[in-house]
Amino acid sequence: MSTLKLKIDRIIRSSKVLIRSEIDTDHLEKFKEDLRRGDVFPPVQAVYDGKDYWLYDGNHRVEAELENGNTTILVDIIEGTFRDAALLSLG
Repeated sequence: MSTLKLKIDRIIRSSKVLIRSEIDTDHLEKFKEDLRRGDVFPPVQAVYDGKDYWLYDGNHRVEAELENGNTTILVDIIEGTFRDAALLSLG
């Protein structure tokens, strides 16, 4: 596993991978406020298939960063496939 700072627009947030692809607005607002206070969250998690980064954990953190005007985020990356990302999201 490696950790990289990626542009958020390079990360695919697919409802076919993410179990909770819908955003809980209360959860999101709390994350946004935490970020504005300077809190640091752990990296989100994605699978890299050689072309795409498939997010499997951290959708609310990604959305909070975007809504706070940030364009990059720390990502823990493992190599694998779309299927691997879908399976990991179940864990």
